[in-house]
Amino acid sequence: IFAIVGVTAQVVIGFLLAWGLNYRRVPLAAKVAFDPSIVTQARARDLAFTTVERLNALHGAAHRALASRGAAALLEDGFARTTRELGLPGVVPTAAPKRSLLDPYFRAAGVDGMTDPFFLETFIVSDLLPTERPFVLAHEWSHLAGFADEGEANFVAWLVCMDGDAFAQYSGWLFLFRELAGSAPRAAREALV
Repeated sequence: IFAIVGVTAQVVIGFLLAWGLNYRRVPLAAKVAFDPSIVTQARARDLAFTTVERLNALHGAAHRALASRGAAALLEDGFARTTRELGLPGVVPTAAPKRSLLDPYFRAAGVDGMTDPFFLETFIVSDLLPTERPFVLAHEWSHLAGFADEGEANFVAWLVCMDGDAFAQYSGWLFLFRELAGSAPRAAREALV
């Protein structure tokens, strides 16, 4: 029993040192100017329609750029700038995302990606659409930069995509559209589509 307790303690300490202390960071909302009173249903609706406009405007350029280069190359500079502006050193993870043996599970569970807290690697599901890859990669890199909260990682990933070219921006707006359309009332959702 002492051996089991010892091994468990080592795993917990290893997790805390490699990743777990990220949960003790100051929330992003405390680092940036954020006024929750301006978040209203009307503004959410306006943002949803802006999202549709941006997707329509970027569609042609994004799809032309689709095959030009990989998602990581699209994001490196924007990721460094965004993390610097958020008070981090502006480091960009250089390792390309890997495919996991858990890929069938990821697909079945609807998981797009994962960050390994022990080896600090990112895994992205193999059947992501090319237009989804930049946002998902930026999201997983955000975890590596210390944004453990899913909402914060989404926000940082969106900022990174907005700093990229048309293809990266399209990916960010596409993610935001899914989030806004999914939370909109039925009548508003039909109007967006």
